[in-house]
Amino acid sequence: MPRIHLDGAQKLTGDRKTETLAMLEHASSDVASTIREHIVDRKVSSSRTADPTDPTLLEPFA
Repeated sequence: MPRIHLDGAQKLTGDRKTETLAMLEHASSDVASTIREHIVDRKVSSSRTADPTDPTLLEPFA
């Protein structure tokens, strides 16, 4: 897939638009296939009390 560089608010048209949309779709699918979800401890919801150095913070909750 070719890399496409956009400058500012450049409007895409024609083949360039089609290529850019195809590149975004491909990249999106690649990322989406790596996403996993699992239930985590409620402490994750509190940015004030959660210890960001706690290695167990994002482990699956039993």
